[in-house]
Amino acid sequence: MKNFAVLRVAKFASLQGLAGAAAHNARTASAGLDHADNQAPKMGGGLRLVAGSEDAVAAWHERTEALGIRPDSLRRDAVRAVELVMSASPEWFAAANTNEREAWAARSFAWAAKKVGPENVLQAVLHDDEATPHLHILAVPATLKTRGRAGRPSKRARQERAPSGPSWGLSAADLVGSREKLTELQTDYAAQLSDLGIRRGVPRRTTGARHQSAHAYRAAAQAEAELAGEQGRAEAALIVSTAAATAAALTTAYNAIQGSELVYRPASAERLQDGLSAHRKPNGVLPPPEAWSGFTARLRPYTAGLVAFARRWAGLEAREAAVSKRETAAEVREKKLEEAEADILFEIATAQRIVKRQESKEARADEATLLTIKEKRQQRYEQRTR
Repeated sequence: MKNFAVLRVAKFASLQGLAGAAAHNARTASAGLDHADNQAPKMGGGLRLVAGSEDAVAAWHERTEALGIRPDSLRRDAVRAVELVMSASPEWFAAANTNEREAWAARSFAWAAKKVGPENVLQAVLHDDEATPHLHILAVPATLKTRGRAGRPSKRARQERAPSGPSWGLSAADLVGSREKLTELQTDYAAQLSDLGIRRGVPRRTTGARHQSAHAYRAAAQAEAELAGEQGRAEAALIVSTAAATAAALTTAYNAIQGSELVYRPASAERLQDGLSAHRKPNGVLPPPEAWSGFTARLRPYTAGLVAFARRWAGLEAREAAVSKRETAAEVREKKLEEAEADILFEIATAQRIVKRQESKEARADEATLLTIKEKRQQRYEQRTR
């Protein structure tokens, strides 16, 4: 997965360029915003003003005045402002969760603000209305310098003239003054995001790649998409046609297996494929002999699956017969058990009746014995009382 850090730096030598960039970033420009369709938001959609003002030119005048920099004292080619655009690979944003995306935005702004100075940030805007989220930061390239005193020194002066105190000026050299500094910026920015899974890309010196403007990139991407679309439509039509024919052939094959026209017969000499044998029926579903080769050609990649299905289907009747046989045997056993249970219940009832009769006989014998004993006692009593 691509998970590279993306950093681009631009310089503006005029306030008109700064105004155009600020209007584009704030989405107040009258043109050039067709690509901001807000169709795939990943961080809430639209744009978010992170810091600064929508009017970056007014903020520039306020900041330079606070630094004591007079606009009319600047060289014509002096860099008035710089822009840092930060992002990451689209694949990283697609895989990242909400917390990771917000962490990327916060760290990117903190890193850029530290590089240019937080008080020098004119405008910071997060764009989430394009294909990939990215952060624009416009800043004043303020630099504190120690300057020599104005005027030529006197020839009579024996000592070197002391420089004047430090003062503020505008210079992007400390930030992007050389190729090495740009390389260091790329490396340092990626290092701030390394624990989020974002890493530095291969340096341009190694790859030979060249940066494209956003307009040129979008134009090339659109042309490539149109060409790919035409080719894709043709390929898609072919795929759909092939898939429909293959699906029809597979449906026919499965219906033939279920109708016992294609059966699992690995030992058969007349086999359609390894493990399949054809048995035509008067009202079957198999294609006629003249279409047989095309039918088998479409099924060839799926032979293993069809053979497995036919094999399972062939064993289905045997399994059903075995199940039926087991069910019949179970019913017979159940009937025998019921008969045996009835016999046992009858025997128990008979035994209970016999026991009851026996108990009745013993009870009557006991009563007779008791009566005899009582009579004998009565006789002895009468004899004694005479």
